[in-house]
Amino acid sequence: MNKYTAVGLLAWLVGIVIVGFQSLGSFMEQEVSWADANLVDLLGAERFRWALDYHWLYPLFETPIYLLLFGLGLIFILMGVIFWRK
Repeated sequence: MNKYTAVGLLAWLVGIVIVGFQSLGSFMEQEVSWADANLVDLLGAERFRWALDYHWLYPLFETPIYLLLFGLGLIFILMGVIFWRK
């Protein structure tokens, strides 16, 4: 396992933990305020004002953080497969 694959698996693990806590909170019937947390909510909209000019980029910052982690993990795992040295 190389570094890319390890980072990808770590991103997947963090995404699974976030989804697990969300499902546990909904199972316990409690209000989960961070259920749909995204980068704009976490870092503030003023930091992403430059992305408003790019209509295809701003929705990426508004996707839930666990989906971003799953996608980033997939990209890193694919990079690990491509750059695998034997």
